Amino acid sequence: MTRRDRTVAFIADGMMKRPWVLALGVFLFGAFFWVQAPRVVLRSDVDDFVLKNDPARLFRLELEKYFAKNNLFVVALSTHDVFTTETLSFLKTLTGEIKSVDGVESALSLANVNDMVGTADSFTVEPLFETPPTGERALNALRRRALDNKMYRRNLISLDSRTAAVVVYLPPSGDGRNPAILRQVKSILELHRKAGWIFHLAGNDVTGGTMADMTNADVVRFMPLVLVLALATVYWVFKNGWVLFLAAVGVLSTILATVGLSAAAGIPMSSTTVAVLPLVVTLSLSDLIHLFSHLDRKTLDAAGSPRAGLKGILKEILFPCLLTSVNTAIGFGSLAWNDIPAVQGFGFLAAAGMFFEFLFTFGLVAPLVLLLPARGLWRDPKTHESRAIPTAVRKAHETVRRRPAIVFALCVGALAWAGWQMRRLQVENSALTFFRAKEPLRLDLEFIRDRLAGVTPIDLSFRTETPGTFRDPEALSRLDRIQKAIDALPGVDASLSVVDYFKQMNQAFHADDPRYYAVPASRRLVDQYLLLYDADDLEEYVNNAYTWTRLRVRVHGDESKFIGQLLRGMTAIVSGPDTEGWRVDFLGEGVESSRTADSMIRSQIKNIAGAVLTIGLVMALVLRSAPMALLFLVPNLFPITLNFGIMAALGITVNTGTVLIASSAFGIVVDDTVHFFTRLKEFLDRGRPLAQALHDVTGEKGEAALSSAAILSAGFGVLMLGHFVPVVQYGFLNVVIMATGMIGDMFFLKSIFYLRPQWLFYSPRKE
Repeated sequence: MTRRDRTVAFIADGMMKRPWVLALGVFLFGAFFWVQAPRVVLRSDVDDFVLKNDPARLFRLELEKYFAKNNLFVVALSTHDVFTTETLSFLKTLTGEIKSVDGVESALSLANVNDMVGTADSFTVEPLFETPPTGERALNALRRRALDNKMYRRNLISLDSRTAAVVVYLPPSGDGRNPAILRQVKSILELHRKAGWIFHLAGNDVTGGTMADMTNADVVRFMPLVLVLALATVYWVFKNGWVLFLAAVGVLSTILATVGLSAAAGIPMSSTTVAVLPLVVTLSLSDLIHLFSHLDRKTLDAAGSPRAGLKGILKEILFPCLLTSVNTAIGFGSLAWNDIPAVQGFGFLAAAGMFFEFLFTFGLVAPLVLLLPARGLWRDPKTHESRAIPTAVRKAHETVRRRPAIVFALCVGALAWAGWQMRRLQVENSALTFFRAKEPLRLDLEFIRDRLAGVTPIDLSFRTETPGTFRDPEALSRLDRIQKAIDALPGVDASLSVVDYFKQMNQAFHADDPRYYAVPASRRLVDQYLLLYDADDLEEYVNNAYTWTRLRVRVHGDESKFIGQLLRGMTAIVSGPDTEGWRVDFLGEGVESSRTADSMIRSQIKNIAGAVLTIGLVMALVLRSAPMALLFLVPNLFPITLNFGIMAALGITVNTGTVLIASSAFGIVVDDTVHFFTRLKEFLDRGRPLAQALHDVTGEKGEAALSSAAILSAGFGVLMLGHFVPVVQYGFLNVVIMATGMIGDMFFLKSIFYLRPQWLFYSPRKE
């Protein structure tokens, strides 16, 4: 007996000597987390889906301290003609109502926007209109004035005059008040909808708020379904009510403890971390299935009592179950070092869930086995052998035993196909793609960006050390050239900067003559304009010292590839001589989303490499054989490679949902391989021929492996009912991985063993 075997035997003896002390201790430990569960926080801040320490994000947070009005969403009023007295009156009322909502920093529309009106030798700043004009001539004059103003066009009014915008400015994202503000604004709009007005909403916080609402709905819908499906699958496999009861105890204990940890650790449930709940429900059954599959009457009769029989089972499965829990936790834990907060939270909670499931399986459920009637709980092996899963396992094993070369060739062919498809794999982190094509939020955004402008801003920040730089005509002219070049880029809907204000002032100062819509000719004129312009709009675009200004660009899309192309075009523009002596930075939601997308592939590779390396080292130590450890990785990398090939073939992108798959799947599918290898090694050490050892370990572990895969597939399949496309894809791809993982374990791995290449020839350890 090895030192490891002696240690396991010592622990199993201790567990069975005082099972109720153990159960009580585990119960009290679990209760600490269970009571925390009601305090869990549901949140969906889109900042959770971008890089936590990205320089663009950190710089954006710094910029928000110096510039007003950073966080906005758009309410678009759709009508046959904005320039009617009735519509303008309603727009004024609506703007006032929204502006009066507690927490709204500002609401801007044609009904309250400042207009610069020229006089003979000056200009005044006054609202575009005080009261809605009446009469066709006055209304048409207002229409021309609005559409001729670049600062209004596509920002506040569509080119066809049929859509007007109310731009609503909110506190910074993550402030905590914005969901309540959005609900109040929506309730105002709902009242007006009943009167026949049509609205569309879009913006960062609208997306986040909608995600929060959908997250709540998904939690309510996912959990009962996944629980029922997983337990129903357990009953289908074992056909035993007592087993069903024990499974329910283990699953509920684990899920409540995981949710309680989420609350205690301050990790909110987002649309990504909520996926951990059905995942933990299914994973919590992984060790339970191995425990239940060993409860047969043959073992009971040989041991003489349930306690002796259970002790023998624990000696056999305690170590491999611990190993699988550790390996799975490593797979999920690798995500905790991801740079995306939502992915970090998912990885941490999933890894913790594996700790809880092991603890409750052997610290709570195992002692309960002793309480239940043995003849009802411990199954008849002869009856069980005739059921579907044991039969399927035997047929699969016989197939690969007879035709290992064909099986091997088919698996290698599948790998080659997946490798070829992977060249088409795309990365996408657009929040819009989280929603289905017909989702109202997505339709609203498409309406607003088609009639007005996109709501994903890209800000270009320009800084110097010299006070007053950005009130100097030479610097303003350089900014003007940059802005014009950026406006000409495909996909740019609108832009605004301090230059637009000075050009508008210059035109107004010269009796509204369009020929003077240009940068003021002298510093004296700029200073004079600033004395005349007493509104605070400029604070949105330039700081008080005129050393820091920004150009806000609204672009038509937010897809990662599109933003990436646009950023490259903008970078080329600001790399010219016009920015000499200035510090230029790109920031904004679009920039952060694009950089997050770039980081995803790196994170994916890093997470997979970390999980593979760590688990490979663990198995090399356990198996004490480098070739066996390498062979151990084959069936586990097989489904991951196929996963990426299938993603590319189906056009599924790498996003915040699917980025979780590879690392987590590696941790999941590795479980059955661990049980297979540890038992196979024991049989080979005892001197059994390889073919016999393969046959025996298949008969002993195959049923539990296939049962686990069926239960996990049922759990993951529930995610396909979710609202979010990445979560739906995550569920679908995990079902695929469960299936391909079984192919890897039951066919690919065994075909290699049966072909027996010399480098893998196993030498039994001498005792």
